[in-house]
This record gives sequence, C-alpha cells and structure tokens, in this order.
Amino acid sequence: MRSRTFAAGLGVAIVLASASAYADPSAADQKMGRDLFDRGVKSARSEDWPAAERYFTQAYAVYPRPTILGSLAGAQAKAGHVTLAVASYQKLLGSPGDLSAAELAAFKAGAAAAEARLAWVRVEIVSPRDGDSL
Repeated sequence: MRSRTFAAGLGVAIVLASASAYADPSAADQKMGRDLFDRGVKSARSEDWPAAERYFTQAYAVYPRPTILGSLAGAQAKAGHVTLAVASYQKLLGSPGDLSAAELAAFKAGAAAAEARLAWVRVEIVSPRDGDSL
C-alpha cells in the first residue's frame, strides 16, 4: 500500500513539475526579458550584432515571445550565423503567436533573405561502385 501511495505522490509531483516548466513567465522574468530585449535593440541600432544576438538570446530564454525570436533571428543573420538565423525564423514562422501582419511579413522577408545566403551543394553520383562512400 505504501508503494502505491508513494508512486501516486511521485506521479503528481512529476505532473506539477512539468506543468510549471511550461507556465507563463513570472513578472520578474517578463521585466528581465524586456530589459534584455531593449539592450539588444540598442546594440542592433549601433550595429553591434554579436552583442545584439547575445541580448536577444538571453531575453528569449527568460521571456519567449515571437518578436524577441524574430529579432534574435535578424541579429543572428547580421552576425553571420545564417544557419542559426534560418532555424530561428523557421521556429518563429511555425508558431507566430500574436504577431501583426506587418511583423509577420517582415520576418518572412528576413527568413527568405537568410535562406538565400545558405550554401547548397548538389552531389550527383553518375557511376556508383561497390565500396564508394559519400
């Protein structure tokens, strides 16, 4: 009987812990996220892209909002981290949340520009032989 009670209690604890992991950010986290976002904007305005990327990354970690992710993607692209930028844009466009039509259009344009900067290689194997590897 004790083991069932313990198991049930453990199950409840796991459910509560996982629910709190996905809870809305606290007021303190929201403030910290906004402050970090503002620092990122200031860095972006001065074209300090590595700093902007760092601040937007930190802001998104504590206050995951679509606009912060879009700003992060833009800073990643400007900092030369194009692959990361494309991944961030894809994540954003897959779940745009409450973005306005204008914001969404701007982020779609940023995503297209970042994707155009990716290098692609096409490999065509004309006469494959046993033991060949790629």
